[in-house]
Amino acid sequence: TDEGGITQFQKKIVDNTISINVSYGKYKQFDNIYYPTKIDLKLMNGNIEFKVNSIKKVDKFDSPFSFTIPLGIERLYID
Repeated sequence: TDEGGITQFQKKIVDNTISINVSYGKYKQFDNIYYPTKIDLKLMNGNIEFKVNSIKKVDKFDSPFSFTIPLGIERLYID
């Protein structure tokens, strides 16, 4: 895309059949980074559509992560 984001990801199984197809679109900028606000996930037995309504920076979480976040990584809440 013009924003530098990927538009599609595919995973195929041994016979070259697409088992996962992910399409990314409607990128919006947040903190100088472009994020897709629409993600379509097509699986062999169903489809899932994600729509992002808002993105905001989170400085503190109510519950701890189950792993240690590396230094320098900013945590974001995606709704």
